[in-house]
Amino acid sequence: MYFDLKGLKLAIIGGGDPCREILDRFAGPDLRKLNIQVLMVADTIEISKGILRARELNIPTSKDYHAVCNLSGLDLILKLKNDDLLSCILEKVNTERVSIIDLDTYGAMSFLQFLKTEEEKIRIRQRLEARTWKKRKWRICLNCFPAGSTRLRKTGFLFWSRSARTFRKLKKS
Repeated sequence: MYFDLKGLKLAIIGGGDPCREILDRFAGPDLRKLNIQVLMVADTIEISKGILRARELNIPTSKDYHAVCNLSGLDLILKLKNDDLLSCILEKVNTERVSIIDLDTYGAMSFLQFLKTEEEKIRIRQRLEARTWKKRKWRICLNCFPAGSTRLRKTGFLFWSRSARTFRKLKKS
């Protein structure tokens, strides 16, 4: 799954721990630069950690799931709650314009990993823009990726090794 986070407008249904962690990532220094807007967090439990965090961040909250369906300019709904009422309510959403991602506990952990990877990409992009790089620094930079990106790191190193050999051959001739 890949979608562009830049300028994304979303609502979150379900205010538990995963919601709080997602809100913390969006409010962090790296993802904040992407101008992601959480338009609302909805949950029937007003004292859940995600709802409380949303209030701290001045994000509107609601106990009524219908309020999410009535939001204008919405791009994405993250459904983090298993509630029988939700399927009937979310049927009213125009899915041509709004995407709905239904995440169970493992899906929420995967989404958080996706956000962590996006943060790493932003930090690496900043490092690349800040200065010129030598082969050793590229290797250090590629080592910064999370463990899930090990294959990319190895292929990146092989690419630079082959490029260096090719350059040396050209230099000799």
